[in-house]
Amino acid sequence: MMAILIRFMTGIVQALALATVLPILVSESVFAESTRIVVLSGQELKPYQDMLTGFQQSLVKQGITVNIEIHPVQGNPTKMQDVLENVKRNGAKLVVTLGNQATQAAVREITHLPILATMIITSDDIRSSSNTTAVLLDFPLETQLEWMKRIVPSAGSVGVLFNPKENHAKAVAASKAAKEIGLTLIPRSVETPRALPDALDDITRTVDVLWGIPDSLVMT
Repeated sequence: MMAILIRFMTGIVQALALATVLPILVSESVFAESTRIVVLSGQELKPYQDMLTGFQQSLVKQGITVNIEIHPVQGNPTKMQDVLENVKRNGAKLVVTLGNQATQAAVREITHLPILATMIITSDDIRSSSNTTAVLLDFPLETQLEWMKRIVPSAGSVGVLFNPKENHAKAVAASKAAKEIGLTLIPRSVETPRALPDALDDITRTVDVLWGIPDSLVMT
């Protein structure tokens, strides 16, 4: 069930990313393979891969032919810097980032080209950048819960892991919102990364579906 929810959230990001990038690309008089898009992927996780695949497929469906360079840069700051230096020298129509680390590096280095930041939780990393647009993962709680009920109508209990220092208020609000639409939220606080595996194993035994909210500790 969690895989279904992840695909749903990734699908929203894909759609929003495409809507954001189209005005940038349509300024080209003719789409061509010489139109360069550079992608920096900060993680090799499946949601990131799904996001990239869906983004590429969406461009094809729109009849947009471009040269998309995908650079996995997880744990390799030297490679990330090399790619960004190449972009500064040779240019690109668009730089797309996936994740916080890739976004932070691109915003720091690229100031003259448009950047589309995706797979990030908040807009904090792009506040200082006038050339960056972001598609955030943080959708309204009510929207997420309502779609969860549509996707998994048989679910009655929803488990969520969260860092209390970051998301206590959100967990309280989510419990209230869930109750209003007939769901029971089972929140479980996690204060350290070491506690996460046991908490995840425990909560999945007692709920119908697991819900992931944007949380810097839980989503690492």
